[in-house]
Formats: sequence, C-alpha cells, structure tokens
Amino acid sequence: MTSIKRSNALQRKALQDLNPTSKPEMNFSPDTNLDSSNEISVIVEFKQHTANIAIMPEKYKGKSLTRVEANKKLEALHEQFKKDLSQLKIKT
Repeated sequence: MTSIKRSNALQRKALQDLNPTSKPEMNFSPDTNLDSSNEISVIVEFKQHTANIAIMPEKYKGKSLTRVEANKKLEALHEQFKKDLSQLKIKT
C-alpha cells in the first residue's frame, strides 16, 4: 500500500481532484426564469464518487474501505437525497 507521503505529485493532484468540495454549485441557463411559477427540469449531479473511485482516496489515507462499504455509503446518500426531496414535495 502506498501512503500519501510516498505518493508522487501527480498522484497527490489526482487525489485532491477526487475530493468533493463542500460548496454546492447551482448552474442555471440564462433563459431560465427563476421568478416564474412554471415547472423547470433540473439535473442533479452528486459529488459523491462511485464505489470504485471512493476506495482510492481512503487507501492513500491508510484507511480500509471495501467496495461493499462504499456502495452502502453511496446508496445511503441517494436515499437521503430522495427523502429530502419528498419532504420538499418536489416531483421526481
């Protein structure tokens, strides 16, 4: 196993790029009228990585994360998102 201290600059940059930011981003087309009561369609992009990708940063931190554990975390995040939407009464 390679530790973060022994990784090269390219590996450290790749790991840094994998870490999601905590700042949410919202991008709207300039044509979207946000003051309108009309429905609009949105695309949601989760910052959470797939299970296979999520394992790598943990490995470099010296932590163990199995694919099963990573999948469970991912599924839990998606379920929480669905619950949050249902509480806001947003159609999915």
